[in-house]
Amino acid sequence: AAARRRGALFMLDACQSAGQLPLDVAALQCDFLAASARKFLRGPRGIGFLYVRAGIMPVLGDSGFLDSHSASWVAPDRYELAPMAERFERWEMNVAAVLGLGAAVRY
Repeated sequence: AAARRRGALFMLDACQSAGQLPLDVAALQCDFLAASARKFLRGPRGIGFLYVRAGIMPVLGDSGFLDSHSASWVAPDRYELAPMAERFERWEMNVAAVLGLGAAVRY
């Protein structure tokens, strides 16, 4: 709440909390929340997740590395970023780790 009152974005590193405590991003009032799968979620190494509050997506730029998953060509000289957090993902990913993360979160 203090960050929002001052116009600052609030990033929460939940690596030590995910899997140990409930994470309610609305109650936490965070703009970003990141966690890894391998700590207390007991998921695979090398993968995690990033929550980005939808309301701030229009003010965020690109990640500096774009591919066909994070942006689309709309003209020969112009692209548009993906509207939601997939703009931070890459097309090529470790599918087994993604499935393992999903299983860990559901458990």
